Amino acid sequence: MEFEESDLADDIVSDDLPAHLGPTEDNFKPWHKIRKQYIRHHMWNQTTREFVKGRWRLELDAKRSSNASMSEHNEISEGTKIIKESYFPLRCLLIPGEDLLDVRSMQSELEGYNCLIRYLGFNTSQSSAEKGTRIYVSNNAVTSLYNVATDSQVVKDSFESIANQKSQAYRTLKEYGPYHLVNLDFCGSLFPSISGNQQKYYDAIHQLLNFQLNNHRSPWLLFVTTAVVPKEVSVTGIRRLCSATRRNFESHEDFAQRLSEILSFSTGLIDSDDEIRAMDEEDLIRLFGVAFGKWLLSFAQSASPLWSMKMCKSYRYVIDPQTGNVMLSLGFRFNPLQYPLDDPSGVSQLNIEPIDISGNTELDCALDIVDKIANIPDVDSILENRPDIKQTMCEMKANLLAGAGYNRDAYLKWALSDADVGPDLVG
Repeated sequence: MEFEESDLADDIVSDDLPAHLGPTEDNFKPWHKIRKQYIRHHMWNQTTREFVKGRWRLELDAKRSSNASMSEHNEISEGTKIIKESYFPLRCLLIPGEDLLDVRSMQSELEGYNCLIRYLGFNTSQSSAEKGTRIYVSNNAVTSLYNVATDSQVVKDSFESIANQKSQAYRTLKEYGPYHLVNLDFCGSLFPSISGNQQKYYDAIHQLLNFQLNNHRSPWLLFVTTAVVPKEVSVTGIRRLCSATRRNFESHEDFAQRLSEILSFSTGLIDSDDEIRAMDEEDLIRLFGVAFGKWLLSFAQSASPLWSMKMCKSYRYVIDPQTGNVMLSLGFRFNPLQYPLDDPSGVSQLNIEPIDISGNTELDCALDIVDKIANIPDVDSILENRPDIKQTMCEMKANLLAGAGYNRDAYLKWALSDADVGPDLVG
């Protein structure tokens, strides 16, 4: 089988009863807003479901035919250990909040897909090994679910720490990986700004890609959520990030034309610092999205073997209307490019048909990034124009929070009131 299996011993349902949450809460945070649930449902979970259905359907169907039905496997009585032989491992890397809402939501929406979610999370404040913390209770509850591996954990460390290969964070990363899904919902910002340290994030992402592209042999997903603060742009930083974009602009007329069409300034080449300073907020947002995608693509195209990278469904929303700051939630799918082996000696007379990689060349992928960034939907506009969708997302979020110990009715009142406004930089 092409995919790596986890140890069956990791997939045994625990005898221990989960710890329970305390009294219901109504202390709602900015990241509890409805729009975050929209991204969670329509982007992260939907893309993951489509990925699992499309890429793994043959493997999953083969396992179903040789094992008992899902209904039989779901009949898990208290205190009974069941080895989940029919479940396919879905290894995930996350930056979760204390309630593990992303995992809870994914677990619920992947029911029936024969996937066993095994996750590693990084949280700088709490660890799932620290009794009494909210993450400890949340992790205990989530890992007791039938389609979540019991050895899933959240470590008290920062994702950025993986940049150091001698760190415990990197050792844990290696132990749980490589990953089918990586969801980096940053509290900080990747946007090159004069106030902030973005270097640590880029170093960590570089290390992650080095690990993934050298150890994975099958497609995988990357979600990155980051704030963009145009008024605080670092001219030096954005020029450095645009290096790969500039190379495409100079080498490919199609790319140069397409990029120029989505930006308001004259050339799109970013010839000078003055040109960057003259950009409006929308130009900087789009330029950052393209440049970040091209930066990721440069790693895929320099790996051996080569990888292609296409943008998945992505979204944006306003953080603060007064400052022009926005949040970008970007999705990427990495696919390995496999080429037939030639025999230049002529000893073998076998003629292997070349694999069609049309649509997956570096230029194809670069043009795809420009098109997706140019047409990225705005979640605020969707929710404003579709009250039915807003109500559905609100109900889904209320149910999700109720499962984490929050007061459902109090959330519905809060979410649909004026309290559901203002910046939300974390969670």
